[in-house]
Amino acid sequence: MTLFPGKIYAQALLEALNIHGAPDPEDIAKRIGLAIEEADADGFEGALVRPVGVPLGAIALKKGVREKGRRNFTIAHEIGHFVLPGHDSIGNVCSSQQIESWSTDINHYEQEANEFAGELLIPTAQASPIVTKRLPSLKVIKEVAQHFNASLTASGWRFCELTPERCAMVMSTKRRIVWYKAAEDFRFHIKVGDEIEEGTVALDCFLGRKIPSAPVSVAASLWLASSNLLPQASVWEESILLPYYDSVLTLLWIKDRIERDAEWDEREEELLEPLDPQEFTLRRRKWPGKR
Repeated sequence: MTLFPGKIYAQALLEALNIHGAPDPEDIAKRIGLAIEEADADGFEGALVRPVGVPLGAIALKKGVREKGRRNFTIAHEIGHFVLPGHDSIGNVCSSQQIESWSTDINHYEQEANEFAGELLIPTAQASPIVTKRLPSLKVIKEVAQHFNASLTASGWRFCELTPERCAMVMSTKRRIVWYKAAEDFRFHIKVGDEIEEGTVALDCFLGRKIPSAPVSVAASLWLASSNLLPQASVWEESILLPYYDSVLTLLWIKDRIERDAEWDEREEELLEPLDPQEFTLRRRKWPGKR
């Protein structure tokens, strides 16, 4: 698994504080000099306030955050802004759309803080033994969430980071795909920005229909944007409604081979740009990558 700065700094902080059980972000905040205050606010879910040149500060949390796991993640996210290098030069006022999100629309600093928070709350060293021994399911993700006092959303995308299976966690809001987090070997793009289609369990969730109690097989083309799918290719889907957010969380699992060309990598395909006929030569081995 690739390690990013957010994860590295979270691991270093846990080691420095000698934390080996399920981390408590409120206790961690207190130990590093951050007070936690709740505030009436509509413009943010969490904010970091710190004086210039002083290694102290405060985390402001929006009152009324419904889930303990979401509150914990928000605190961990703001701790990330406090300890990550370069984050002291930005305004750390974070909206609900930035926290616990894997959208490409959020900026680099918010992505780093989310990576940090995920590792701080659900450490790789503790979660890997749980995740790698189990087949993908929302049941396992719920167990991870309960064990680490984390939200389903955070537990889901951490599961996809740690599992050896070809999985992806998808967030849909108001019947439209917003973002996804895929395992390293998933290798397909999901239709971000598209409306959820008939035939998916996710749409059943939005429409209040009866939901299967276990993963079900659905057409891969309902979720995956690819020209490399075998005819009748399917993925296993399990979805759950998040009513407070008008959202659905979906776990996708590629259980069997679904690609026509096993060497085809959708991630590389996205990097290719149309070839300029004026630049074509017989020596060119592939199209130039986008910069």
